[in-house]
Amino acid sequence: MVVIDLGGHLSSVAPFIAWATLPQFGTSLLLQGVYNVLPALRPQTPHTAQVHHNRARAVIIAAYLAYTLYSSVAAGGPSFYEILDVPLDVDADEVPRRFRKLARLHHPDKVGPRGEAFFISLREASDVLGDDVKRGAYERFGPSIVHWRDVITEREYMGVGVRESIPYYVINAAVFAFINWMNGEAATGFWRLTLFLVLFSFEAALLLNPTRLLPIPRFQQIAFLHQLFISLTLAGRQLFPLLPHLGLVPALGTKFGHRSEQETRNDLEELREAVVNLQRVAYATKLEATRAVGEELAPFRPAERPSAATLRQAAEAACAARGQPKPPADAIIIREPSAGEQAWMSAFTEELVRRRTLLDAIAQQQQRPQQQLLAAGAIVGLDGKALPMPPTQATHTQAQKQPATGAPQEAR
Repeated sequence: MVVIDLGGHLSSVAPFIAWATLPQFGTSLLLQGVYNVLPALRPQTPHTAQVHHNRARAVIIAAYLAYTLYSSVAAGGPSFYEILDVPLDVDADEVPRRFRKLARLHHPDKVGPRGEAFFISLREASDVLGDDVKRGAYERFGPSIVHWRDVITEREYMGVGVRESIPYYVINAAVFAFINWMNGEAATGFWRLTLFLVLFSFEAALLLNPTRLLPIPRFQQIAFLHQLFISLTLAGRQLFPLLPHLGLVPALGTKFGHRSEQETRNDLEELREAVVNLQRVAYATKLEATRAVGEELAPFRPAERPSAATLRQAAEAACAARGQPKPPADAIIIREPSAGEQAWMSAFTEELVRRRTLLDAIAQQQQRPQQQLLAAGAIVGLDGKALPMPPTQATHTQAQKQPATGAPQEAR
C-alpha cells in the first residue's frame, strides 16, 4: 500500500504567502532604517519618495530571491552518499563494507543513545545504495522511497514517484491561476506557462535519462528546479514592473513607457524594413523549396514526348539502320499532337469563336440605324449619317416652270 504524503506539496504554498507579504513589510523597514541613519536622504517631493520606495522594494525582492535559492540548496540535508562518505559512482559491493566500518564506530552500544539516529541513517543508506533498483529510485525521487511499501520493481517505483510528483504541478498551477485571477490578470501568462513547461521538460529528462549531468543526485536537482521556478515567477511578478520606475536608466522610461512621435516613427520604419526583409527571405525560401521539391519529384515525372526535330532524328537513324537514304530536310513529319497541344488548340478555337461572335454582334448594332435610314429613303454615308437627298424629277420640272422671283421685266 502506497500513501502519498501531501504535506510536502501543501508546504509549497508557504512561498506564495511569504512573497505576498515580505516585500512590502521589508521595504517599509528598510526605508525607515535608512532615513533614521541618514536623515538627509528623506525625500522632499512625492516623485522622489516613490523612486526611493521602488528602489528599496527592488533590493528587498532581489535579496529574498537570493536567500530562497541559497536556503533551498543548504537546507537539503546530507544525501545517502554523504552519510556513507562514498562517491556517487560507488560500486554496490563497496557499500556493505563501508557500512560495517562506520557501524563499528557509531553503533549505539558504543556511542550511546545519541548515536542511534545516525546509525539508523547509516542502515537506510546502506540498504538503498546496496540495491540497484532502490538506488535508481533514490536518485530520482529522494529519501522518501524508504517509506514506500509493497514496491519492488523499478517500474513500480517509477509509477509511485510520478504519482507523487503530480500534486506539485496541480497545486502550483491552481495557486498561480488563483493569484492571477485575484489580480485581474489572465489565468496563464505566456512567460509563466513557458517556464512551467521548461520545468516539466527538465524534470522529465532527469527522471528518464540515466546520465548524471551534475555531481549531485538528481532528486536534489529537481528540488532546486522546483524552488527556482517558484522564486523566479513570484519575484518576476513584483520586480519587472519596477524596472522602468527605478530612475537608474533614463532610457527605460521611454522604452517601457510613453514614447515620442519621432521614436514611434522610427520604430514603424524599422518594423517596415523588418517586414520587407522577412518577405524577401520568405520568397527566397519558397523558390528554394520549389526547386528542391522539383528535384525530388524529377524521377517520378513522365518522359516528355519527342518534338518534330527529335522525330526527324529518329527517322534519319531508322533510315541509316535500314540502308535507306535520309528523308529530305523539308519533309513534313506528321505526328499526333500532345495533350498540352490539344488543350491549347481547343482554347484557341474557343477564343476565335468568342471573338467572331462579338464582332458579329457589334456589326449588327452598327447596321441597325443604317437600315432604318434606308427604309426612310435616306442615303447613308461612310460615317453612318444620312446624306441630303438630290431633288426628284418632278421637283426639278416644277422649278423650271416657276419664274425667278425678283427678275427684271426685260429679261422675261
